[in-house]
Amino acid sequence: MAINLFAYLTGKTFVIENKKGLQLTFFTILYVFLVVGVGALAFYTLEKDQDVPDRQRILDVKANFLKKYPNISEAVIDELFEKLTESGIKGVEKNVTTKWTYGNAVLFTVTLLTTIGYGHLSPSTVVGKILCMVYTFLGIPITLSLLASYVESLKPLANSYKSNLFQRIGYESPVCVRLLHFSTISVFFVVGVSSLPKA
Repeated sequence: MAINLFAYLTGKTFVIENKKGLQLTFFTILYVFLVVGVGALAFYTLEKDQDVPDRQRILDVKANFLKKYPNISEAVIDELFEKLTESGIKGVEKNVTTKWTYGNAVLFTVTLLTTIGYGHLSPSTVVGKILCMVYTFLGIPITLSLLASYVESLKPLANSYKSNLFQRIGYESPVCVRLLHFSTISVFFVVGVSSLPKA
């Protein structure tokens, strides 16, 4: 109904009037499904079973150590593993399940593409490491160009807000207008970033 009213009032169709916005939406959906989704699936498939044998081997070493030295408690061994993990040596949790779930693989690909580099996971296979390098080499420019297109689409809104401020406050105090404009955008940015779910 609203689209028909828009076409009636403006003489243009909704698709023609909002072509850039629809293209950006289409490319964002394509980006999420192809770049992030397929990349996460590739990392998940390559790495899901790689850390389980290492973790099982460490648990076996722990069990053999407890058999060989029965007067040392399991709590002392757990504390030793915890201290080794804190000092940077790869430790192991009590369970043997893999850390490479599909959700963690999506988080890994997003941190790669946005260059955040969270460091929670990393590929351990040679193929996974090579895929990681190729994936970031190709994926980071795509991510940056998508973000740049979002900035370009938001620029007219910010410029219109700034010109509206100039009209309301006046051209006598351009420093105040620019400071108010910058403060408003900063507040929106901080609120937007802080409202994102924590991983």
